Amino acid sequence: MSEITLSLSYYNDFEHLHQHLEQWKAYKDKIEFQIIDDGSKEKLVDKIDIDLFLELNISIYRINQDIKWNIPGVRNLGAVACTTKWILFCDMDQYFHERDINKIINKINTKQIDDNKYYSFSRSGRERTAGTLMMTKDNFWKCGAYDEDLRGNYGYNDPLLRKQLEAIDVQEETLIDVYCQQFHADCLLDRKGMEKNKRKMHRKIKKLPKKEIKILDFNWEKSF
Repeated sequence: MSEITLSLSYYNDFEHLHQHLEQWKAYKDKIEFQIIDDGSKEKLVDKIDIDLFLELNISIYRINQDIKWNIPGVRNLGAVACTTKWILFCDMDQYFHERDINKIINKINTKQIDDNKYYSFSRSGRERTAGTLMMTKDNFWKCGAYDEDLRGNYGYNDPLLRKQLEAIDVQEETLIDVYCQQFHADCLLDRKGMEKNKRKMHRKIKKLPKKEIKILDFNWEKSF
């Protein structure tokens, strides 16, 4: 039985989704897959190759509202749906080769992975992954999950989650021998409102550890 769910955040990017699926074929029997569709213009279930999704045993969840910059909501829904001990949150423009998934699995099986840490990964030209992270589902909820108050503007979702984890003494480790690949250079994003999220983050850090969790304040469904 798999101990890891790969949770992919998806939004209007069907082209790159197929590149993910091609990678997933190589390790389809080793981990669980889920795609969280963040209110895309077209329903993913209307575009997919059903036979391929059945072959890979992928679960699809859809947020039925196109909420601007709803990354925290997407990640929280992924954790709600996750049935394994570990959840590997993956950004849409990043992916893993089979050899690196095998390294992660081997580290878990040989107790090189610590339940009381969370993990980032190496990537070419960068110190570590930012939003592509792995942690136990228990620690995700204990730290307070992603803060959905930061949706609506770009940025600071992952830095705040890191601070929440540190506040419950769950420290980060970067697996330097596990590489996260990049489909292309990070795209230019509309970062308008970024400073607003930054100010929110600093206010919230002062109140850690988090006392309550408010999540999934939107309509969603399991669509596959």
